[in-house]
Amino acid sequence: MTLGIAGCGSGGASSNASDPDPAATAECTKAVDTYFTSHPDEPTALPTSFTPLSKPPTPGGRIITVASGSVPSMMVSANEQAKAAAAIGWTHQTIAYDGTVTDANAKLEQAIAERPTVVAIAGVPPAAMQQPIASAQAAGVVLSLSGVTEAPSTFPGYAAASQGPDTQEAAGERNAYLALKASGCNANVLVLSAPVQTLKPTTDKFQSVLKQLCPQCKSSYSEIQFADIGSPAATSKAVSALQVDPSIKYVYAAFANLVNGLQSALDQAGIDGVTVFGTTPDVQAMAALKSSKNPGWWVTVSAELDGWFTVDAALRALDKKGPVFTGAYPVGVLTKANAPASSDDIPSFPTNFRELLTTLWTPAV
Repeated sequence: MTLGIAGCGSGGASSNASDPDPAATAECTKAVDTYFTSHPDEPTALPTSFTPLSKPPTPGGRIITVASGSVPSMMVSANEQAKAAAAIGWTHQTIAYDGTVTDANAKLEQAIAERPTVVAIAGVPPAAMQQPIASAQAAGVVLSLSGVTEAPSTFPGYAAASQGPDTQEAAGERNAYLALKASGCNANVLVLSAPVQTLKPTTDKFQSVLKQLCPQCKSSYSEIQFADIGSPAATSKAVSALQVDPSIKYVYAAFANLVNGLQSALDQAGIDGVTVFGTTPDVQAMAALKSSKNPGWWVTVSAELDGWFTVDAALRALDKKGPVFTGAYPVGVLTKANAPASSDDIPSFPTNFRELLTTLWTPAV
């Protein structure tokens, strides 16, 4: 499928970061065109690194997910982990925490004390949870972390990890090339993220690709606190940045929850011609994608994928009886052209990833 993103020929003046150098623009455009010949927006298979387990998981397992109630994508991931557990006949429970590291540690200890097979959490680096890691190791519990950079090193304990730097960097790279394509290699981008170390690989990769391929492009970086997500504090921060620098015509969100309500705030402020895009779309992002006058795109490192691959990493650690850090999983793209009719329907790619993973988990023996 061809990406439904406008190139630089239309509306170039509205997205200019600076006066473009024709030679640099031509070189950048060539690199962008080459990139998209080998990066489809709708992957149809899992990477070959995902192989069948040696045997089906032991019956009667239980997963407890510790998730921040203030981050919708984390709760979606937790719900998907429940589906993944059910697919292999296991049970699942979610324990919410308030978004702080202190409460994450407390809830992890609570979960580990129940001695499930697996305890899962996303976005909290191992260095910030040393006591729960020790407790899990002593209790014989596998900790499965998502969105981290430090590899697991023990079994049991911190034995499983997914959505590492390779996945995050792939998403950042894809967004950079999409921004270059949309702007004609002449973009000024506001990068929005949250104060979480594990989001740095995606935003760093985005900015480095932009800088490497497009000397005239610009980007600025800003963080939104978890407690402010979806509130006027978050949207006003973005609006203020655009008011200070009207040449910013692109807003990149490390995950879609960061820009909930932004389109309405831009309309109220009388700011138009801004393209919003990013990673891990939610319902609001999909609705805005279809209604916006300047539709962007969303790279599908989705919460649904995160949930199933978090379970996948844990099952592989249990199968190996050793630490496992799974590789990058498929990165797709949703645009106005291929978005489903319903905003509630947010596809991940490959679209049958649940069935593909379940088949890998339940090999014939």
